[in-house]
Amino acid sequence: MSVDRNFIARDMLKLNEYLHYRTIDVSSIKELARRWHPKTYFAAPAKTGNHRALGDIRDSIAELAYYRQALFISAATNSTAEESNG
Repeated sequence: MSVDRNFIARDMLKLNEYLHYRTIDVSSIKELARRWHPKTYFAAPAKTGNHRALGDIRDSIAELAYYRQALFISAATNSTAEESNG
């Protein structure tokens, strides 16, 4: 991830100015789910597997959206989907 960010900082200055200095590494969240919530991990959406930049980005966004919904506390309900599902 730092290689990607260094590339952006070097070659995409306007994009770099737009991005926050904190970044989210979806694979770290995925690894935490694998260790702490295996049921949630194994229910994650399948990747397209096309290994093209845009496809990988879309897969990562979908995966992060899934983990956000499945693992993190919702402000509206103050519970996670996993707690609701048992």
